[in-house]
Amino acid sequence: MKSIFKDKFSEILFDSEKSLLEHIVFSETENMNEESFKIMLKEYLKATLDTQAKYSLVDVQNFLFVVSPELQAWTVELLQSVPSAVKKMAYLMPNAFVESIAIEQLGEDHNAAKLLTRYFKDKNQAMAWLLK
Repeated sequence: MKSIFKDKFSEILFDSEKSLLEHIVFSETENMNEESFKIMLKEYLKATLDTQAKYSLVDVQNFLFVVSPELQAWTVELLQSVPSAVKKMAYLMPNAFVESIAIEQLGEDHNAAKLLTRYFKDKNQAMAWLLK
């Protein structure tokens, strides 16, 4: 895995042999604002385009930023407007119920793009599903 982006909120890694993009979100997201969230999402989308990864693992177990309904709508619109090679996406979900619901809703809205998406608590299970 090669790191292709990192800041205090997240890191994006790419495994070219597996065509796998991994986006790890850090607990520092508790201190992010809407603009920082937008930058983080745009960096992830840029990575999907630059790498042409077929699989994506998004680890949001430490995601602490609260996504407003307006920002959720912006996110869905952005995700649907950017073509991507990603065919399967797995989310590693946080244990906190409220954050899980918000993130699952974002993922469900993103599914309008016909992307195979599943939610996991265990990274090994997520990787096995992604790469089968």
